[in-house]
Amino acid sequence: MGSHFIATKTGMKTPWVNSHALFKHAIGAEKLFYAAPILLAAFLEEPFMRGFLYKAFRGSYPIWTSIALMVVFNAITHSMYLRSLFATFTLSCITVMVCYLREKSGSLWDCIVCHLTFNGISLLLF
Repeated sequence: MGSHFIATKTGMKTPWVNSHALFKHAIGAEKLFYAAPILLAAFLEEPFMRGFLYKAFRGSYPIWTSIALMVVFNAITHSMYLRSLFATFTLSCITVMVCYLREKSGSLWDCIVCHLTFNGISLLLF
């Protein structure tokens, strides 16, 4: 997931970073084995985060309050990666962007594609 990108940029040693190191040297089907958890995160997180939780917040609060609550919730659930200003800023920006995308498009699929794209780029670049 995008956590890999954040962990790599902050120099943290995590299972995602180790998976990435293995991914770089893997061949064939091994690449899928190491990439699958990172890429599947979008399909597992988005239905809960934007499909349920954000929708629940929007039922009670205005858009920017709901987005701010999602940023806090995301920071708590990804706290192991937030050891630098860069990591915190990156995660916050992605959270705001995906929540705003959900708000404007109304589609959970757009959020999944955005999350999947971020994770895929992170996996390939870092």
